[in-house]
Amino acid sequence: MRIKTFFVLAFVCSITALAQPVATVQRFGQSLQKWSQTNNISYRIEAENLCGGKMKCIVANNMAKQLAKNYDIPANKSYELVSFLACLQSEISQGNEISVTKVETVDIDQLDGEVLRGYELVRGLMTLGRTFMPEEDLFYVKNGRILKIDNLVMKPNGRIHVDFSDLEHEESIGFTYNYGKHFPYGGSIIYSFAYRCMLSVDVGVTDERDQTLSYRKINEFSDVLNYKIEEGIYKPKFFVTVTPSFYFKYFSVGCGIGGLFFKGDETTRTQSATQNGNSGASSSATSTETSGYKCKLMIRPNVRGFIPCNGEWSIIVSGGYDYVFGYKNLNGWNAGLGLQYKFN
Repeated sequence: MRIKTFFVLAFVCSITALAQPVATVQRFGQSLQKWSQTNNISYRIEAENLCGGKMKCIVANNMAKQLAKNYDIPANKSYELVSFLACLQSEISQGNEISVTKVETVDIDQLDGEVLRGYELVRGLMTLGRTFMPEEDLFYVKNGRILKIDNLVMKPNGRIHVDFSDLEHEESIGFTYNYGKHFPYGGSIIYSFAYRCMLSVDVGVTDERDQTLSYRKINEFSDVLNYKIEEGIYKPKFFVTVTPSFYFKYFSVGCGIGGLFFKGDETTRTQSATQNGNSGASSSATSTETSGYKCKLMIRPNVRGFIPCNGEWSIIVSGGYDYVFGYKNLNGWNAGLGLQYKFN
């Protein structure tokens, strides 16, 4: 009896999991239809909530491309959900109704290509008034959210074409430990936030105490008794850079820009002499010391590689070069090792 109950529960759970992506697309279609029938903005918000977000859900079907053309939006391979819905709003104001019908799941053996981990594919017929020919679309669903709407294209072999190229680069965060020729203690916080866009903040500390930045500047000098001289000795401490990069899933290329900071002491010596008629000459001398920081412009060209471990984690390896403008003593190579985590 227990074994029978177990198999019944397993069957029910599998059917429920299979139906969830279909239910998501059906609810999306119902929200669009109610929005077009009532012009109630709450139904549009419902449709948005069933997608991955206004800026993350991609619409690449023929309807979106035709609407973009009609409303003078620059032609593109795909459009953000917010742009697609803005076009639909104009169509609704003209009395056109939207619907999504004939919604059903797509089995993996019907597909011509691999499916990214966590995705389910659903097919459905989207219509818009009488001005657009109904076309069957393919919905890419993950974690109960629609992340892409594309045309359903049948290949010559009878299978359905899938394209995950614009969904492979997900939001991620990473950390690396960096070692440089002159900066043995360093690290980076790395964040990818959009397709091909990555940004990192990098820091590094040097322990080369024999390296100094010194200068001597004469500001005022009229003779050996009247002058003002500034002298300073600074030692390099740390750098901070920000690195924008182009991110291509398995590697990134970027160049950091920031500054190398020196800490030290500055001494200002002043002497002046005056002639006071018959009473003779008088002179005064002062010396003041101050402490502070100086900064030199620094750039760090960088290449990173990302080695996948599973769907979420990747190993990061990096290499680059530290270049300080006007202070070549600390120029040299650097390398890094760390981990990247991709958000679902």
